[in-house]
Amino acid sequence: MDPDIVNLPPFPRLTRGEFWWEGYDTLPTHRSHVTNDQEISEVQLWVMADDPEMEPRPWRYPEPAPRQVQTYQFIRSNFTAILDAALDAVVCAYPRIVAEYEEADGTVMPRILSASDLRPLVSLKRIEVLESARGNLAYVNLAFTCEWDHEHGLGVAMHGLRVMAVGPDDIAAVWWPAKDGGTWVWAPPKIA
Repeated sequence: MDPDIVNLPPFPRLTRGEFWWEGYDTLPTHRSHVTNDQEISEVQLWVMADDPEMEPRPWRYPEPAPRQVQTYQFIRSNFTAILDAALDAVVCAYPRIVAEYEEADGTVMPRILSASDLRPLVSLKRIEVLESARGNLAYVNLAFTCEWDHEHGLGVAMHGLRVMAVGPDDIAAVWWPAKDGGTWVWAPPKIA
């Protein structure tokens, strides 16, 4: 039995990375919501198993925790609703995103008024199942590529169907789950 490989359903085969277990899974993409066919896309999966801030790093970290397994089962069972909630939150946050990009370097941003406007411009590239959890579900980061920022992409931090934060694709690194006492609900910031 190879200690650097985990076969733990519902996860696909996972291999040990530097800070996480990693693998690829096949899930319906956001594009299938637009075309109503069953277009399938391979998505990278990271199951976090080590705190990157921790020094020294343990040489061997544990297999995914039961709450991470349960979280991934929740993702697979509720993928469409999760993706819809994430994209709706991006649409709500989009005025702030536009303001940040236009102020920073004058980038002309695409016009987005609804999730259907957004879907052709983003693509889910990675699901990160974090160690941090509330109840029986771990927090999750959905990392997307996006047409307006090829370097930083787009990220949505979530817990179940609740959106916790919207930002660059590494939003889980800057949003702290400790903020969530169960009553915290993300709302897009108001633009002055």
